[in-house]
Amino acid sequence: MRGTHGLLETPTILSKTITDFLTSYGRRKNYQDGQTIAVEGDMSRDVYIVLDGEVEILKLDENNNQNVIARVGQGTILGEMGVFLDQKRTGTIRTATDTTMLEFSNENFLAALSRLPELSQRIFKSLSTKIVKANETLVEQSTNQNLLTVGVALLELKPAVVRRTTTGGEEDTIVVHPTDMSEDTGIERKIIRSTIELFKQKRLISSSSISHDGSISMTLNFQALTQYLKGLVNHVSPSSRKSETADNIPVASERENAARNQLPSKKGYGS
Repeated sequence: MRGTHGLLETPTILSKTITDFLTSYGRRKNYQDGQTIAVEGDMSRDVYIVLDGEVEILKLDENNNQNVIARVGQGTILGEMGVFLDQKRTGTIRTATDTTMLEFSNENFLAALSRLPELSQRIFKSLSTKIVKANETLVEQSTNQNLLTVGVALLELKPAVVRRTTTGGEEDTIVVHPTDMSEDTGIERKIIRSTIELFKQKRLISSSSISHDGSISMTLNFQALTQYLKGLVNHVSPSSRKSETADNIPVASERENAARNQLPSKKGYGS
């Protein structure tokens, strides 16, 4: 399989023996190259096994363009999760070659499973693995979103005059009040603090200290943080993005010009 995404990271591949047994419960159907078999967002009412040929799995991006995220071949079972989760299809299935499929209604597939305990165990194990990986993906996306949101908020605090580092970067000390930042971003204070710690681990913050009022004083490498956030944008799920894009992440010249011209600043989190 070339390329994976989400619940398709661990496809269930069936042996010829099992596939032959299942033939009596399903119906064979031939498709020409480029035909759409199932559409993302439709309810999962059928299960498919690739008997011959190859199919592609496609997902829509934020611009409503279809992107191929996987290509699978003989013996691959598709749509089995819908039997147990009663969910909408997470991707479109389209043939990449002339293809023969074995198709089942959900009811017929369940009837076949009752005769094949071995297959039932494999599918439940596969389901468990896919759910775990989906949860891990959600956690990663949430962490990336927090990094992006907090990072942009930190760049908003960039002073007009900064120090040049020996490596050509820019850094200076800023003060962050987690309560104010939490009110403006909707992120909990403890998550803001843990996100700042992640920036320290990535050496985007060289030092930090917490005062008696809970504010955090830190030395931030603005140029490195800007580049990091621009790279991070592509790893944040489109559905979870707010307004941050690579184009509107603040850069040094914009901050400095605004300060020099004494333009009204956005709500700050510093003193």
